[in-house]
Parts: sequence; structure tokens; C-alpha cells
Amino acid sequence: MPQPPQSFTGKFDLRARILFSPAWVARAFDLLKIPKASPEKVNAQKYTAIWDTGATGCVIGERVVNECNLKPISITKVYTADGEHDAFVYLISLFCQIEFLFPNWKQPVAN
Repeated sequence: MPQPPQSFTGKFDLRARILFSPAWVARAFDLLKIPKASPEKVNAQKYTAIWDTGATGCVIGERVVNECNLKPISITKVYTADGEHDAFVYLISLFCQIEFLFPNWKQPVAN
């Protein structure tokens, strides 16, 4: 059964040229084992997420990979303004606005 769409709202005092929000990244975890997961319960690291409203996918940076001690699960092709590249893929859990969770999300790393 497909999941219903989810969203959240960010508020800015002025016209925002860059959309950003706090986000917490952790190694992927089993929601059945941690049903009321929070960033603290899964040792998530806090970052600033930058949202590209025209993007067709997402990436994480090498800093996130290193600080969260992530291990690659596969390799994929990514297409950037600089051309086509191979990138490692990592399985993460992403918390946005604390209560908004993307569990077990596959993300390539940006070079």
C-alpha cells in the first residue's frame, strides 16, 4: 500500500533564496524495534538541510558519512551540472523538524 504524501512548513522572516531547516541523520534503524524513535534514541547527528525544490533526488555529504559512521550499501550513477559520476549509496534515517521521520532512506553521497 503506498504511503500518503507528507509535508512540513518552514517559516522565514524575508524572501528565502535558500530553503533550509534543521535535520538529524542516523544510521538506518528498524522502526519495529524503536517504534517511538527520536534523534536522541538513535544517536542522530544534527545538520542543516538545504532543500532544492527542483531536484529529483537527494544526496548527503561526506561529512555526514564520516560523522555518522555510515557504510555504503551499493553504488549508483548520479547526474550533476558537472556531468555523470558514480557515487556510493548509504541507508540512513532522516528526522526533519524532530517529529517528521524518513526511516531507512537510500541516499547517495555528493562528491
